[in-house]
Amino acid sequence: MRLIKGWDDELKTEARIGKGTVKNRSDTFFVVLIFCLLLCFSFPVFSEIYSWKDEYGNTHFGDKVLEGTEQKKVDLKVQESEWEKYLIKVNDVDNILTDKELLQIRRDVGAVYQFFDEKLYFDIYKTIPISIRLYKTQESYNNYLESMGSKNKKGSRGIYLTRNNEVVVFINKKYRLRTFWTIKHEIAHAIVASLIPFVPAWLNEGLAENMESLEVMEGIFILHPHNENYRSASRRYRHGEILNLTEFLSVKSADYYKNMKDGQNSYQAYAGELVRMLLSSETGKSLMRRLIHTYKRGSRAYSSYLVDDLYVGGTALLQQKWDEWLIRPSEKLRL
Repeated sequence: MRLIKGWDDELKTEARIGKGTVKNRSDTFFVVLIFCLLLCFSFPVFSEIYSWKDEYGNTHFGDKVLEGTEQKKVDLKVQESEWEKYLIKVNDVDNILTDKELLQIRRDVGAVYQFFDEKLYFDIYKTIPISIRLYKTQESYNNYLESMGSKNKKGSRGIYLTRNNEVVVFINKKYRLRTFWTIKHEIAHAIVASLIPFVPAWLNEGLAENMESLEVMEGIFILHPHNENYRSASRRYRHGEILNLTEFLSVKSADYYKNMKDGQNSYQAYAGELVRMLLSSETGKSLMRRLIHTYKRGSRAYSSYLVDDLYVGGTALLQQKWDEWLIRPSEKLRL
């Protein structure tokens, strides 16, 4: 028997038995038994994951043992999954991530992809390669963006560069965990940009804001409270500074991003909490899916018009729920 391992990791088996014939049933049973035993013990264990660094210092992950390459066997300690619709490369420029943090990034990226696929029916029909470039300081981060001809927005913790499908972030020294939230935020932008030609800014950013606190626990998606957005949106609502829903859903994307560029970020908090509210109920998730697929088909309509058509009760009922949402206590969501 000769075992041939192809490029796609599928094991092909070629059994060559001599030209002679098996003369009795016991011989036949013996041959079949040996064949089955060899076949079972020949399959590799796909749950084993290895990490290695290339000549440029980029960290890679995979389930194949590479000859001539120094690899580390890693323990993901996460629920086994067949989810492999993405390829990630982590470029730890200043070599500051621990092995545990590298695994955290891989797990987080997988969770975001899985959420878009399973909860929002995003139809991720192609592998999306993502490069994550991480710097030790904000100064180095800004210098790299300048070299790429991209200007950093005020207060930006990370960015997704569409031209080379690259997420760029820097370590948040005060709250290191925020770095990994930022990566999940930008990964959400990468998915949307790769699969949908146009999405209004509030929906794009609102999804990304909620992916920051996403976690998968025992197969259940958990959205932890996003206190920054909650406090900002609730405070502005109490002070009468928040736009009504029809106005907010009609904000042009250019105006939305100008608000962000100016460092105000009020729209960002609204979007994050609005999407969180929609994700908290089945009717809300249904509206999200219908909006997403409407825009995927090429629509450029204002969301306020679409909500009136796609949501029972239209923007009037959604406004009522929005008012109630902004005065409720913040809590984690199980989706």
